[in-house]
Amino acid sequence: MTALWYWMTPHAGRVIHDVVAGENGFAQSTDIINGGLECGPDAPNTGNEQQRITYFTKMCEALGVEPLGATSCNA
Repeated sequence: MTALWYWMTPHAGRVIHDVVAGENGFAQSTDIINGGLECGPDAPNTGNEQQRITYFTKMCEALGVEPLGATSCNA
């Protein structure tokens, strides 16, 4: 239930479900979930974002699809 609540509850005015169901890129989901921890010029964990992007792009390759939109919230 916790995951469903997080998936459907707005965070900073945005809902992760809307990002995934719409045409927004992977970067939007990272920004909603981890915000200032991984996104922005002063983010302390940009390495975590890079690792997440690597996993995401490898999964896209395995599925034979291209990532849509931006993958980095710091680009």
